[in-house]
Amino acid sequence: MLSLCLSLLESDGDRALFREFHRRYEHKLYAVALGLLRDPRRAEEAVQEAMVHIAGHFEQFKKIFAEDCLKIGPWAVIIVKHAALDLLRQEDRLTALPEHWEVPDAETAESADGYRRLVELIRSMPDRDREVLELRFVREWEIRDIARRLSISETTARKRVDRARARLVAVLRREGYEHGK
Repeated sequence: MLSLCLSLLESDGDRALFREFHRRYEHKLYAVALGLLRDPRRAEEAVQEAMVHIAGHFEQFKKIFAEDCLKIGPWAVIIVKHAALDLLRQEDRLTALPEHWEVPDAETAESADGYRRLVELIRSMPDRDREVLELRFVREWEIRDIARRLSISETTARKRVDRARARLVAVLRREGYEHGK
């Protein structure tokens, strides 16, 4: 992979600078990707994509490096996060639930029907709401894990979950559902 990136660069100086960047940041970028993807193979793929992107945009790299070399790390982290999120989107892992959700053991047919209706409502919500509701209440993820997966702060993740839940409750109320029925 490194040889591919180096082949994209024109001068020996650029190749030397890229080698040094790669040496310094490869493990840090891998840690970021692994935190998002939770799969070593896919994390490596995200880092490779990010490195190829950086080599392909090396003039931008050099401009940032010349202005303030300390900005290269955060810039590269953003690129690897985008690469990791692209992988998740390609695999539809951020929002997709199994087509046939298993109804938990229901005491009555009425509660099973209610669960199915809830699933339908969640699936009909806008992507942003559906995503956080599925992660939080169906997959039962902690807020910190949702924040990490979406590359947002825990405060933002908590607000998104709360707002999506409030919108879901509003829909349920419009349909005549009352808590406890």
